[in-house]
Amino acid sequence: MIRFFSFSLFVILACYGGALGSNADKVYTPFFLQDRDNKQCLGKHGFTFCNENALWLLVERPETKKYSLVPFLNPSDGGICLKAASKMFRSPTLSMGSCKSTGSKKWTYEFLNKNDIKLTASGLSIARAGPYKSTMSLVPSHSDQFLPLYYYPTNIHEAGFYLKSSSDGFCFDGNQFRLCDVAKEVLFGVGVSFSWLGEGSRQFFNYRDKSSCLTTKGKKVNLGSCTEKSSLTWGLQNGQLTFNNGKMCVVRALDNSAELLPCAVDFEHIGLEVPTLHTTNDLKNALKDDKLTAPEREALQSLLLEAEAN
Repeated sequence: MIRFFSFSLFVILACYGGALGSNADKVYTPFFLQDRDNKQCLGKHGFTFCNENALWLLVERPETKKYSLVPFLNPSDGGICLKAASKMFRSPTLSMGSCKSTGSKKWTYEFLNKNDIKLTASGLSIARAGPYKSTMSLVPSHSDQFLPLYYYPTNIHEAGFYLKSSSDGFCFDGNQFRLCDVAKEVLFGVGVSFSWLGEGSRQFFNYRDKSSCLTTKGKKVNLGSCTEKSSLTWGLQNGQLTFNNGKMCVVRALDNSAELLPCAVDFEHIGLEVPTLHTTNDLKNALKDDKLTAPEREALQSLLLEAEAN
């Protein structure tokens, strides 16, 4: 898992950590979209817990001058874009789908205030209605039944992240699993590439050399050019670093190199770890907040001890 403690802890640190920088190249800012009423976040299949599975990227589509909404990490065999669809005599639907469909590449956003946004595609806005608590739905954009979503950007792409094995804490540098202090020069970011037909695909790129991405040669995994076909269709979900839209998983050989096997056969459990970006003063100021929960205070104190030790 990403080294997160809670959604609210993200917000607390943001208040004391300064503004985030602007996007450059393909470094899109991962963000949450939260329902203020019940604190759940929009995920790829509905409203869910606010963790790494509920992070999104907003990617500009030059052909429409609008945007696609792409999950930051999660693979999806049916397409990696959030799609709004309207059919005659049927209720409009909101689901994951192909990035080349009209309802997935024409998203627009409107800030209603400093933090809340309205998301609209093809004349339909995101709402919350349906048979289940987690159901996401659509209403006509002129309706007052749309759901204002609290937009919260994260700092994950400020410096990149480690791909870290859960078994012994070794970090994957794109070629081998190594001690993290040796592999620290290779941090990763997530980019989105579109084919000439408009289909989208996720890439894991070297944060310090954005022309270098995770690729495969046969069953071997290594860093290669982001122009290679095998740099596409990567994802990470439930500890599985995957290729080919979640079908193949990274496994760790005895010599610490990386290979691919069907995920049903085996996988190395891998999570994301984000380097600490907040100063000791940021953390001390955050600890002064009397509204902190006990787990949030404990997490901040742990971060402060680590920052002071380094």
